[in-house]
Amino acid sequence: MNKAYFETLPKDYFGNLYQKVSSSLTKGENVCLSVIPGFGEKTIFNFLSFNFRSDKLFDEIYVYDPELENENIIDFTKKLIFANNLKNKLLIIRFFEQIEDKPKTLEKLDSLRRKNPKYLTYLAISNQEALLYPSSHQALTTVFFSDIIYFLPFDTIQTASMINSLINYYGWNINLSVFDEIYHLSGGIPRIIKYLTKELYESHIPLSNKDKLILIPQISFQLKLLTIILITHNKKQAYLLGLTDGNYRLKSSLLKYYIKNFRSEMITRLYPQLSDTETKILSFFSENEGKIVSLDNLAALMKMSDDNFSLWAIYKVISRLKPKIKNNFNLKNVKGRGYVLTKVSL
Repeated sequence: MNKAYFETLPKDYFGNLYQKVSSSLTKGENVCLSVIPGFGEKTIFNFLSFNFRSDKLFDEIYVYDPELENENIIDFTKKLIFANNLKNKLLIIRFFEQIEDKPKTLEKLDSLRRKNPKYLTYLAISNQEALLYPSSHQALTTVFFSDIIYFLPFDTIQTASMINSLINYYGWNINLSVFDEIYHLSGGIPRIIKYLTKELYESHIPLSNKDKLILIPQISFQLKLLTIILITHNKKQAYLLGLTDGNYRLKSSLLKYYIKNFRSEMITRLYPQLSDTETKILSFFSENEGKIVSLDNLAALMKMSDDNFSLWAIYKVISRLKPKIKNNFNLKNVKGRGYVLTKVSL
């Protein structure tokens, strides 16, 4: 039987991730992995689970997926504890960002393992919020996770390693000379690396044709997700996430191109008379409908795409937009925080 992709990866594929996580877990320390969707969460989960089992680090390994389980994490954990207290168990919690009231839930999970902590250890896999807001991923009265590990985008060496692993597994044989170009286009983001490699092999789309590259569904999905993250987080957070360099310039040239040309189909259809800049800024708001977007974030985003607008210029664009969209949307100022777009109630 053919091996799964994650089974073919060496233990150092993600650098020292496996060594670091397994070392903490086997000492009875809980760990949280913070991974932006599209940065290899599924591969990381399968890779770690497979190697934990292969190395027999735990007597039993369980997985809790809030998207699949009918019961809450507390009841799920109680069953594990009462089933057999003497076995060394690891509980992997996927999509931890979906768990409601995380501090209160972690407090209860900590209580459940307090009597015999060495028999139950937790590994949670969450999105980028675990890195940006670590207090939301700790219990009310204790430090639940000994370590919150953020999974950064790949560097050039890791990108080349990933491309080679794709070539070896899928047979997507491409010219080695394009490796650097794939890195600069992707910014080291695994999902973009994968589908650039795939399309280059299957469709022979020139990597210089950004207009076609951003239409590849999986790449377009990832670029839109990252754009929303950039809109709703400040430039320092974007740097922490590894999306920008020390000068707050986007590492991915494809993401930069996407943001520069980003226009919502709905906004373009509703308001064909708007200027290019008005359409772009309103599109940013529409992708975050009901959420506060600050002027600073908008200015930083415009600068990342080489559209260098001042705060005052953006404020003037918003002022012009308000009367033009009033039949469909309210664009309301939230004092000291930014603006929020909401639909007009019928």
